[in-house]
Amino acid sequence: MRMKRNRVMTLDKKDLRKNMLQQMKDLSADDRICLTERVYERLFQTDEWRNAQTVGLTVSTGSELETRPVIERAFQDGKTVAVPRCIPSQKVLVFHEIKDITDVKPSFFNLLEPPESLPVIHKDDIDLLIVPGLIFDPAGYRIGFGGGYYDRFLTDYRNMTAALSFRFQVMDQIPRESHDIPVKKLITD
Repeated sequence: MRMKRNRVMTLDKKDLRKNMLQQMKDLSADDRICLTERVYERLFQTDEWRNAQTVGLTVSTGSELETRPVIERAFQDGKTVAVPRCIPSQKVLVFHEIKDITDVKPSFFNLLEPPESLPVIHKDDIDLLIVPGLIFDPAGYRIGFGGGYYDRFLTDYRNMTAALSFRFQVMDQIPRESHDIPVKKLITD
């Protein structure tokens, strides 16, 4: 299946999020599987993946691009997996090492997060951070889910960042704000 990349839209971030969430929901199961497999294949072929000892990423929920196979592959490859936990009172992320996908449980906003009791992984120890997002531009700028957690986390994160997305999630141009930090690598189908 070939999807056309989205053109510039004159909508605000809220409307862009709403429209993209609908497009994600509307993706057929067969297309989702096919496109997702292409994204995984491209990720696993990168030097960034091969060289990373510790990978940080969220556990996907809803219609997001599925990350559980990425987590499982990281375990198979002998990598340390760090999953974020939101601290709403401070609006920050703390990454914890998980040893199995069953270590995460539904929590804040129904996100799948590790418990506070698991070992903390400092941001400097995450070699490859896979940043979630709904919409991206070719330069790596993103529109996330609106909480600003990753924008704050990325302000002093210096290692490799990447995002996984379907090609239809990439727009020629998206609204940017002064605090936005692009990912260094965008991996699409």
